Amino acid sequence: MEHFSKVPFEQFKKELDEWFYQSLQGKDKDLNSLNCEDASKLPDQLKLLVQQIYKEAEELEKKQNAQHRKSDRQLKS
Repeated sequence: MEHFSKVPFEQFKKELDEWFYQSLQGKDKDLNSLNCEDASKLPDQLKLLVQQIYKEAEELEKKQNAQHRKSDRQLKS
């Protein structure tokens, strides 16, 4: 996670997308073993998970940008 706190948000998004695509490739056999009720919830749960990850990443980026601006102002003083 330390790596992601040091990279721009767009790079974070790209790397996260790549990780999801690579990690989930070939996993469809495991998904077939889910019962119907669990399987029907999976897309919503994944969507919520991804939304939460992006939300936290955006908040972290805003926080880091604010800290950088503060540091820049202190250096100029």
